[in-house]
Amino acid sequence: EKPPTRRITTVDLGSRMRGRGVGLLLGLCAALCLSGSTATCPTFTAWLRPDGWAGIHPVICGGVQCNNLDGFVTITVAPDAASITVSLQIQAAPDSSNIPTFLSAGLYGPALPGEAMPESAAGPLFLVEPPPSPTLAASTWSVTTRLRPANLPAILDALRTGRGFFSVSTDRVPEGELRGQFHPPTCLEAQLRPAIEIPPAWEVTEPYAFVSMMVSGAAYSGGDSVRDIAVHFQLPTDRARSLSSAVTQVKAIDEAGGSILVVQPSPWDSCVRGSFDGRNQGGLLCSDQQRHTYAGEVNLEGQASPVFHVAHRAPKAVVDAVRNATARFVVETVNSRNDPGAEWEVEGRVLDAVPCRRLMSQHDSLYSVAREFRSDWVTLWSLNEGNPDVRRTLEPRYYAHPLQVLRGETSFAISRRYGMSEGEILKVNPAIADINTLPVGSVVCVVPNWQATVAGNGQRVCT
Repeated sequence: EKPPTRRITTVDLGSRMRGRGVGLLLGLCAALCLSGSTATCPTFTAWLRPDGWAGIHPVICGGVQCNNLDGFVTITVAPDAASITVSLQIQAAPDSSNIPTFLSAGLYGPALPGEAMPESAAGPLFLVEPPPSPTLAASTWSVTTRLRPANLPAILDALRTGRGFFSVSTDRVPEGELRGQFHPPTCLEAQLRPAIEIPPAWEVTEPYAFVSMMVSGAAYSGGDSVRDIAVHFQLPTDRARSLSSAVTQVKAIDEAGGSILVVQPSPWDSCVRGSFDGRNQGGLLCSDQQRHTYAGEVNLEGQASPVFHVAHRAPKAVVDAVRNATARFVVETVNSRNDPGAEWEVEGRVLDAVPCRRLMSQHDSLYSVAREFRSDWVTLWSLNEGNPDVRRTLEPRYYAHPLQVLRGETSFAISRRYGMSEGEILKVNPAIADINTLPVGSVVCVVPNWQATVAGNGQRVCT
């Protein structure tokens, strides 16, 4: 694996809310094909809760604080910075007696956490259409769409400056029942490979899985002792890399094998919070009136609408345990469970996500990824091991050089040295809040224009 960050040298060559109008509807924007390489980590994330509106307006359901809905939303900016991919998930709690009618869901701003939108704001920056529609029978609702909104510069400005928030309006709280502030997440990842020598009878050769785990910042989760978490677990669809049989367990474990975090592999029923066995407080099966059904949290590569494992305000100790050098994600399948010599089919250590990489799909190559980033396949080949013609589904591959910002280094200096305009730097690094003040130690993804790149002595690399 390449080092996470390094200096580039010449040897690297090789409303409806508050009556302010509805803004731009996503349904009116052109939807694009969702195939192609995907980001290992979304650009911006927001965890949605009723208390996001604390201090702005009451969120009351039946005379008490609403607390039976939550959600999670990601926004990923395309390589050309001309479109965004939005993934939204809403979930009802297992002990909900009813689920409201959803009126709208969308991005608003500018406003910081705990702030109301200024009266001068024109309305939502975009809305998801149609609105969410979870039910008691299907209490997990999710959608993913890629769009080219005409007001994308305003959207990106709100997101980059931390002044964009997502709001969900319902008939019981039309002003907004759920709210979450967008921010770049901390991302962890794990590549899961065979934990044993695969028996020939299993009829697979290279079973594999990829896990991306997103963690909120302390300022957005409600304190230093808790964090919001979302896990995206993915499996390849090509036969050679598929698991040998149905998944029975997915979890993160510590060195002693103790469970840290559990992902639900199959759809499940519940009527009690924190329970997944379909039984009520008395141990009896949930009645039809009580039962809530939830989607399994195992996703196939390229799945139209991913289902995330979402945990709100989990103890920070959970995140610390996952980030421990000995922690790993493991997968049990029917075959590995029934094989005395195999506890897990695949497993992998949890690492901090490496910047400047994308997950390859079955249809991707270094050529197609290079084209997305206005680069060339030779540059990408110099960053990635292996044959450039081999497609490895869900394998992270560098699309740019990770450049760690040094003290005194400016975007102008980076721009001049690597032949990129500041606009091109922002396209490849859409989460940068201020191009003129790059934090020391932060990582900038760089796609050099080799015809304009200069060495440390000021001489052109290519003449």
